[in-house]
Amino acid sequence: MVQQADTNTKKRTTLPKRVDPLRVLALLPIRPYHRVADFGCGEGHFTIPLAKYLFDGRVYAVDFQPEALAELGKRLQEVHLTNVEAIQVEKPEIPLEKESLDGLLITFTLGQIEQKAVFLKHALSLLRKGGWATILEEHKAPGSKGGASHDKKVEEAEALAQEAGFRIVDRRSLDSTHTMILLRK
Repeated sequence: MVQQADTNTKKRTTLPKRVDPLRVLALLPIRPYHRVADFGCGEGHFTIPLAKYLFDGRVYAVDFQPEALAELGKRLQEVHLTNVEAIQVEKPEIPLEKESLDGLLITFTLGQIEQKAVFLKHALSLLRKGGWATILEEHKAPGSKGGASHDKKVEEAEALAQEAGFRIVDRRSLDSTHTMILLRK
């Protein structure tokens, strides 16, 4: 169900560091009491700022790589955050109850999932009525060679999200190689 992930954790976990997590959080319809899952959390580039904001809420940090989650655990201890639960998964399913989340970040992992439509339907089922999700994706810069083009990759993600039952609220270009799609249940 999941394509072979890059075993070079250094490369994978540094990928989103080019995106400012505070900028992303500022664009989300998030409240301090929300329960939010960060799917593809890595070492916590988005998880830690999210947990700081959700001082009265909960963050579920979900990833395939145990090494990344172990590093996240160390970082959480350093900053004394206790509202994060790390969850390692073998397949792209989040083991939480239906309608238990207010929000979901899908951070640079949708491209690694073979059955994207199945995953997005599962993600939709986890959200409460009015819940939100955001897909962060990397794409090639306009005019560069290799990789999926911006329009193709973003349009594919939007089409899959709509097929799953999401409503597209916003699409933001975060920089020349990263796009954020905001969805609602």
